[in-house]
Amino acid sequence: MYKASGRFKKTDYARRQLLLVDCDPKRPADTAASDVQKATAKLQVLAIREYLRTLEFPEPILCDSGNGYHLLYAVNEPNDERTELLVKNFLAGLSVKFSNEDSQVDAGNFEANRICKLYGSVARKGDDPSLWRRSAVLEVPTRNTELPAKGGHSRETVVDVDFEPIPRALLEAAVAELPVPRDTKMGEMTLDDIRKTDWLRKLCEVGQVEILNERRKGKYFVFDIVCPRAASHGSTTGDTSTIVSYERETGYGFKCLHGSCSSHNAVGGIKRFGDFRKEVDPKRLMSD
Repeated sequence: MYKASGRFKKTDYARRQLLLVDCDPKRPADTAASDVQKATAKLQVLAIREYLRTLEFPEPILCDSGNGYHLLYAVNEPNDERTELLVKNFLAGLSVKFSNEDSQVDAGNFEANRICKLYGSVARKGDDPSLWRRSAVLEVPTRNTELPAKGGHSRETVVDVDFEPIPRALLEAAVAELPVPRDTKMGEMTLDDIRKTDWLRKLCEVGQVEILNERRKGKYFVFDIVCPRAASHGSTTGDTSTIVSYERETGYGFKCLHGSCSSHNAVGGIKRFGDFRKEVDPKRLMSD
């Protein structure tokens, strides 16, 4: 997906007619997706289409972008700030719900002057020509229309494009249903940051671990908690010096600084986050 056009401002457009959902496999910048990577984006885009069908969305056009996949939904909305926010929240909610370690939903395609690849052109990212692919329109929604009989001939059935716009009320209902990101006291967070810290927060809730404070330290998102082994601390203060954390693009962590904490025991201790998870959620109620 290309950045907003510098030639045309988003205010140059009177209305919006298309809503783009762009699924792209995660990979190093300026490289083409492998066939395996691209397959993850296809699974993702089809899952999104099926989910939106359950919300009674009209059928989209399905496209191959060369390295990933697109869904194009028809809309008929004014190009104003309220509609931009609606589209922004819709894409952000889809990204939180469906982005994973292999493929992501681009949440940045909410501006009216965003442009995408011209279908039929070739995606030539990277230095390996064997991975260069031609983009294409794969599926277009259609309906059969029966024409009146003429001159004694039988009725004729023709195939028409069935590309109906999403009613605004349906788009608003989807935003209400989706996990749209919220403002956070831990500062600016990517959608993946929000998803990972939300999971950590819910794990503490399931394990009845009290969160005393939430804070940010660079790429670390830190929860100060009451240690699961607090009974072994022998401390009467409220400061447990125990944290669970999420480090961006690395994973989760656990640390207790109390020297007397039984988490330090060679046998049965809590040496790493996996041990903490087993301690507070032994039945694995929280899925990954």
